[in-house]
Amino acid sequence: LIPPTVSVSTAYAPYASPSVSRLNTTMDVDLNGGLVIGDLSHHGATWQVDLAALTSAERTRRAIVAADPLVALAEPARYSELGAFGQWRLGSYEDEKNSYRRWGWTWPTAGNPWGGEHARPRVQDLYPTWSVLDATNDPESDDLWENMVMFARVQIPFYLDRQRAWSRYMRWEWAFRTDGFEYAGAWGEFMDGPGTVARTPAIRPTLTTLDTAYIAHNMKYGKAGVSHMWNGGLLDDYYLTGHRDALEAAIDVAEQCKRYLGWRTGGVGGNARFQARCLLVLTRTWETTNDLRWKAAADHATGQFLNSTTYDPRGFYFKRVEDMGTAYTSRFPPDAKLVTPFMMATVVQALYRYFLVTDDPAVRGQLLQIARFGRDHGLDPATGYGGDEIVVDAPQPGDMLHLSESQWRDVPPIVPYTRAVSTAGFINAMVVAYRLTGDRSYLDRSRLYWNQASKRDYASPYSQLLATDTQVGRFENSLQAWPPTSLRFPTGGDLTAVGLLFYEAARQDTTPPGRILDLRRE
Repeated sequence: LIPPTVSVSTAYAPYASPSVSRLNTTMDVDLNGGLVIGDLSHHGATWQVDLAALTSAERTRRAIVAADPLVALAEPARYSELGAFGQWRLGSYEDEKNSYRRWGWTWPTAGNPWGGEHARPRVQDLYPTWSVLDATNDPESDDLWENMVMFARVQIPFYLDRQRAWSRYMRWEWAFRTDGFEYAGAWGEFMDGPGTVARTPAIRPTLTTLDTAYIAHNMKYGKAGVSHMWNGGLLDDYYLTGHRDALEAAIDVAEQCKRYLGWRTGGVGGNARFQARCLLVLTRTWETTNDLRWKAAADHATGQFLNSTTYDPRGFYFKRVEDMGTAYTSRFPPDAKLVTPFMMATVVQALYRYFLVTDDPAVRGQLLQIARFGRDHGLDPATGYGGDEIVVDAPQPGDMLHLSESQWRDVPPIVPYTRAVSTAGFINAMVVAYRLTGDRSYLDRSRLYWNQASKRDYASPYSQLLATDTQVGRFENSLQAWPPTSLRFPTGGDLTAVGLLFYEAARQDTTPPGRILDLRRE
């Protein structure tokens, strides 16, 4: 169904210098002469039936029922033990609170707006859409997946509202809807492989000024970006609601990832999140459909990780400084290596899920190497916080520089404080190592890293803390100090890097017991 009006971004240029902020106007579709529909788009619509014979009371009742659909939820622990949401033994909300009790952390803290439990109001008018979201740049996590997980963990209507809103957006606007059809090359780009035939533009009518703006500022930035590929939320939406459309959209995303990775024989580069997210897409699609073509694609993607020339056995994927130009080689040794903790979190998420369904020993070994690097080098000894970027073998071989993003890029204004969330990047990696080895040092370090990551706000100075070492700074994926209508989670959310911690922490006291001096029975 073609809508009567559409919100069009008449200006938007995020990469210009200076950048141009988004400016929207409402377009009357009829007066415009019609609506341009994006290539590989899948437009849906909602509809209402007005039954005039209904009484006023019955109309009121049905409006309430429509706004609050009946949802069958299991106990949070049930999802955790079954490995739902692609996360085996995910820490529940009660696990998180029990962990804090074990650690002696109290909440809430006076004067700290983040420190309370999840208690946001309804957001039934939330409307993610490509007129306000830049799908290729804005989301740094699968927001539908995160809202599904938070609804299952916390079970308040706030997260159900968010989940329903993001489901509509990702099914109808975000995903390239191939629906099983072969499609022409990636618009002349390299992602579908060398030698692909670019699409020849179809004959089209004369475009209006608003048509041109809609294509450039909404469609261009409205679809899934190469490094932002995920379908876990769509699959979980299908599991929870039975939306067949969500399953079909998820399979379409898998088709795109398969096509992006299938021709590649090289390894994983500095942008490891690209291959990691596609590996997770392919693995979860294989689990859902039992279609062996997705297993073959996931196996191929895993081979790229295991055989990559840009993997260091010390436990990280890297980008070579010598490949980045004089702006970097003038400040760092050319043979230094750039490691991004945030990207390593996505690698661990994907490799661990693949390991759980294959028991691949080589993947197990790499997971342990990554965890060891994170445990031993994930914090800067000088500050107690992890870098937004870690430069390995600088200034000397074996050294580690923990830098803020602006320090690494040398772009003013230089902010000397790393983002708090960067300190959390290796937490799930260490929890996985604890599960695989029983080595408590990994769990102890995970607790320390969360203490640091959760008690500062964004990139505030290290001395400006939300809470002390015995207080809760904020709960995982908290939105308590943000407007309820915020579309995304702060800094992309915590679940990718931290979601496994509280299951183990709630069941294992990280304070070693004292010596046993008396074995007499009481």
